[in-house]
Amino acid sequence: MAHNPRIVIITTPPIDEYQRPKETRSDGRVDRGRSAENARAYAEAGKAVGEALKAEGRQVVVCDLWSALMARAGWSGEGVLPGSLKAEKNPAFAELLSDGLHFNPAAYRVLYDELRQSLEHAWPDSHPERLEKHFPDWDSWF
Repeated sequence: MAHNPRIVIITTPPIDEYQRPKETRSDGRVDRGRSAENARAYAEAGKAVGEALKAEGRQVVVCDLWSALMARAGWSGEGVLPGSLKAEKNPAFAELLSDGLHFNPAAYRVLYDELRQSLEHAWPDSHPERLEKHFPDWDSWF
């Protein structure tokens, strides 16, 4: 194992329950599986793990993807979670999530932007222009 590795934790994304398929369990009950509330709980747990590792002196950065996508959906941090069946359907999730869980290109852009910003803030030497090259550029071979 590497000595003092750099650890990146990316929080879970939100769930849009409106787009998730219903599943019938063996006992006949309908189960949607994942929920907006559980996704939030997992995201909070990921942040807590990151903070605990930092407290131990580890090099950790937490990329809070859940909060970034929720902000994109217009959530202010108060009230019922967008994506929950307890809230009105949020059209932003159709742009972000293809099936209520998996990303569309817009969500991948948010992930890229948030991850890059998190890494550059925590470790300025991780900026692509500052990375040490171990191999020549591909076009130098021609």
